[in-house]
Amino acid sequence: MRIIESVKSVVFRSPILSPLLFASFFVVAGFHEMQDYLKPVSLIGPLAMLLIFVSAFFFLCIKITGNSIKAAVVTSVILVPVLFFGFVSDLFSGGSLLQPVLRYRYILILFPAGIVFIVMGIIRSNRTFVRFNQFLFSFAILLLFTELIKFAYYSYSNKAWNGYTRADERVDLPATLPVRLPDVYYLLFDMHTGSESLKKYWNYADTSFVKHLESKNFRVVKNARSNYNFTLYSLASAFSMQHLNKLPEYKQGIGPRINSLGKVIRENKTAGLFHALGYDIINLSPFDVCDRPRSYTRYYTFSLSRY
Repeated sequence: MRIIESVKSVVFRSPILSPLLFASFFVVAGFHEMQDYLKPVSLIGPLAMLLIFVSAFFFLCIKITGNSIKAAVVTSVILVPVLFFGFVSDLFSGGSLLQPVLRYRYILILFPAGIVFIVMGIIRSNRTFVRFNQFLFSFAILLLFTELIKFAYYSYSNKAWNGYTRADERVDLPATLPVRLPDVYYLLFDMHTGSESLKKYWNYADTSFVKHLESKNFRVVKNARSNYNFTLYSLASAFSMQHLNKLPEYKQGIGPRINSLGKVIRENKTAGLFHALGYDIINLSPFDVCDRPRSYTRYYTFSLSRY
């Protein structure tokens, strides 16, 4: 009981903690989604930026409401739906009964109107909202603690993938190798429709492009198609030379393993084989491969600030 009373006292004296915790949870959750692509130091900038913004908005709300508790509640009520709008939208999209109602044309009208209605009700109310702010604080602490547990569990369970990567030591090289190994170019056009589909569905022929590649001794795959509908999955599978469900500890679903796919691409078997053969790898892709950093950063930058 003494601990609970102490927590209540802290929240009462520092009501700003509730919105700050929700903002912190948002940044930590974003980091967890892209954990394998980011370093912990990347948390500092976005977290500081968001906390400064929330603090400034909180003090503005104090000027409007004349009460720090109400200001904290108003800040949280506005902050939470704005930050987690994308998550809620994805949650109810794709086959949901609410999907027709949750179209953006309706949301852009109802969403701000609902927030304004709730905020005006809080400002005009004679209630202190002390207990409600304490609830928001407790709920934010629970969310943040849960996310940290998930982060720790992911880091622990991901150790099984560490032994899979870096295949250099497990490559069986032939006794003799050619004096001069041939140059190898691997070109993958992300989201570029295959020639047959371009012709069938769009009545467009990229014949001149294909012939140009063939004239340079490239082998152009006819009727090419991917086993997966997402670049990370496709590239990880291709470079692993097997389907992803054959990889150790692989779990279906984009959530649990999408971070690890970046590691599979970076330290893949194919690149490991070429590295063991003595090839110098030149990486012009948006992904890190072996010890060669990505050359193209417009896509797949995995910036927490952009997130």
